[in-house]
Amino acid sequence: CDYRNYAVHIHLMLDSPRISNVKAQISLFGVKLLNVPIDEPWGAGIYINEISYYIEEIQTQYSLFDLRILLNSGDEILVTANNLYYTEESNLEDKS
Repeated sequence: CDYRNYAVHIHLMLDSPRISNVKAQISLFGVKLLNVPIDEPWGAGIYINEISYYIEEIQTQYSLFDLRILLNSGDEILVTANNLYYTEESNLEDKS
C-alpha cells in the first residue's frame, strides 16, 4: 500500500494444472477505499477463492473500479480506485 500516492499493489502467485508459479500483480491507483479484514471466519486465508470487480461510470472520462477478493478464510478484501491494471510475468512454466 502506497498511502501517500493513493496506490495499492497486490502481488499474486498463480497456480493451475497447466501453469505454475506465475507471478502476477494487480495495481490500483487513485484509491478511495481499502478494506483488509483479518476475521478469518473459516480459518487462515492462504489462497484466493474468487476475484470480482464492478466498474461504475461516473462521467465520460471518470470511472471507479470496485475490486473484491474473497480468500478461502472467508475474508473479503475490498478496494475502490480510479484505475486498475493487471500484469503477469511472461516466463511461464508449462507443466503439460
